[in-house]
Amino acid sequence: KEADNEIYWFMHTSQQITLSADGKEAVLKNTNNQLNKAIVKIISPANATFTIMDPVALPTSRKPSGTDMANPGVKKLAIHLTGASAKTTISVAIIPVRTALKYGGAPDAEPTTSDWPALVALPQWLGGKSEPLAPVAPAGLQATALSRTSISLSWADNADNEAGFVIERAVKDGPFVKTDSLAADVITYTQTGLAPNTTYQFRVRASNAGGSSPYTNLAAATTFPEGTGLWATYTDKKGRTVSRLDSVVNFNWHLDTPHPAIDSNHFSVTWAGQIEAVHTQTYTFSTTTDDGVRLWVNGQLVIDDWNDNHKSTEHSGSIDLVAGQKYAIRMEYYDHAAFAEARLYWSGSNQPKQIVPKIQLFPADAEVVTATNERESSGAAPGQKGDKDSENVSVFPNPATDAFTIRFYSAVSQEVQLVLTDVLGQVVQRFSVKVTSGSNQFTIKSAALKNGLYSIGVSSPVTKEVTKVLINK
Repeated sequence: KEADNEIYWFMHTSQQITLSADGKEAVLKNTNNQLNKAIVKIISPANATFTIMDPVALPTSRKPSGTDMANPGVKKLAIHLTGASAKTTISVAIIPVRTALKYGGAPDAEPTTSDWPALVALPQWLGGKSEPLAPVAPAGLQATALSRTSISLSWADNADNEAGFVIERAVKDGPFVKTDSLAADVITYTQTGLAPNTTYQFRVRASNAGGSSPYTNLAAATTFPEGTGLWATYTDKKGRTVSRLDSVVNFNWHLDTPHPAIDSNHFSVTWAGQIEAVHTQTYTFSTTTDDGVRLWVNGQLVIDDWNDNHKSTEHSGSIDLVAGQKYAIRMEYYDHAAFAEARLYWSGSNQPKQIVPKIQLFPADAEVVTATNERESSGAAPGQKGDKDSENVSVFPNPATDAFTIRFYSAVSQEVQLVLTDVLGQVVQRFSVKVTSGSNQFTIKSAALKNGLYSIGVSSPVTKEVTKVLINK
């Protein structure tokens, strides 16, 4: 205790303690016999003497509150010095004694020095009950997202006495909670069962019977987002084009049109984007179409049937993919006449045949990120000023950087076209979205847009609304 130049030496014992007259020697013995007898002697300093105390925490303990007492309920054989200097050292000899009783002699026989070993380790004498020092902290924690639901951790083990490690996790800036306990010497760990597109923070500490180390540095990683589908471009024989985000390729239009602006016969569709493999395996891709179809995965032509089938026909092809990796995918389809159908499946040794799901598909270029209906009056978001040419449509934030949101009020449920044009009047993006009666909100990524002023047209069969947005990245 530096402020008072105070120093303690102590040991816990459950044995009976007898002090010598000068207080420099203590005899420890079992209350029933002398099998566990020992002599404890002060070597230095000359002014030190023993005292017997209850096992209470001392002011110089690591935890003076007493929460780390090694052997509660036993006695403390202690030395207490005041006025100590920084170089003061207390030296004590602990001498186990093998009595005559052990060798068949009388119970009260006194030991001789020939019975004393030169040295016995303190943990051995205390029966393994000595309290170890807490381990030093691990360091260099790193977190790496592996997938939508898993993050890998690694760290440096700086201790040689830890019993194990504790992993703690927080969602973004929330509270930390313990998620796992690991064995000693482990330096890598993968946490699974996480939510997609979520930022997690991690920290690690080592522990043993002596306590816990400080925490490592904080390490954060964001799990991968789920897919939203493929970007689709529909074109008919008159050259009319509609683009939209299709969550999956699973259509049977029969004799109907895929979109009100597209003829029901002689139209084509291109779906483009990326596909993420779930397993490392050979995937078999299958299409069911009426009529022609071509499919590329990772630049490889997997299916090629660019013919007028005149009926629903299945084709398939295989390619090796690695779990967690994204690959370019492009599917081209055309309908010659009459019935129209287009479906995309995948299968493998670890994957039952199914329509390729939305969460594994990622659109190319621009995409509609969210679409919500709020059923409220039109206007800019609270605290935002919309740049409006119309009372029924607004955009925020404005100027925009990575994304912007269009809010559109519709009197009825319907399908509308969102068209972005630059200052030269050229169409740069086109979306087809369904709205419901009330206020609808669409968030659009602007990563593919250059800086500049754009007009946004929102048109339905009976109305057309216009507003503007400035992209300033």
